[in-house]
Amino acid sequence: MASNDSRPTLLLLHGGGLGPWSYNRHVSALASDFRCLVPLLASHGSRVHEPFVWHEAVKELAAYLESEGGPAYVTGLSLGGQLGLALAAERPDLVCGLFVTGANTNGIPMVGATMKVMRPFMRLKNIAWFSRLNAKQMSVPPKELAAFLEGSRGLTMQAMRSFLQASSDFRAPDGLRQFDKAALVVRGEKESGVIKRSVPEVAAMIPAGHGRMVPKLSHPWPLQNPGLFVEVCRRWFLDGVIPDGLVSI
Repeated sequence: MASNDSRPTLLLLHGGGLGPWSYNRHVSALASDFRCLVPLLASHGSRVHEPFVWHEAVKELAAYLESEGGPAYVTGLSLGGQLGLALAAERPDLVCGLFVTGANTNGIPMVGATMKVMRPFMRLKNIAWFSRLNAKQMSVPPKELAAFLEGSRGLTMQAMRSFLQASSDFRAPDGLRQFDKAALVVRGEKESGVIKRSVPEVAAMIPAGHGRMVPKLSHPWPLQNPGLFVEVCRRWFLDGVIPDGLVSI
């Protein structure tokens, strides 16, 4: 159903292991300028038993946007950033503009071994001190700690394997070469090597693509500096301007 809201629509796609709650602070700040949509991705939260499959995720997202009135500006972190790229490649008619961060298109080295190593830690995720330490490392704000802990408790090994393998398998779609809207592809300074390689590669594929870096911060920088993330969304999508807080790579 189309909305009568005159604000442009902004679709925010959460990262793997997170949830819509991770955008609560951003949505509060952006609500005056955008009609914000924050869907829950498969293998997370109440959908923990649904496998994350790329073609199904894109199809579902396209149907969701169509039911909400059509095209939107799209932003996403990590897994959500990959999904934003996939949507732009397969359904460019539904993407007004793009801003993704931490989107890996070079695979996760030794992903199978990584998941085996993670298995013992899954037994620790329900222990309070371990969960709080993990939340601190992810820069989860105090107000969202309860939501993070709830999601962490509900996460299964099967769900984590599903979205981690999907993320590792993701490669930049060829359709991005025909995407004719402005695209901002970003990473934190302290990212892994695969993401450091991915950002300039993806930016170069998109005709109106721009690659940038956030100094001093790491993969979950939108949680570490929500004010900057909000500024980027507002200035990039509304004014077509890249804020000074992002540097060229």
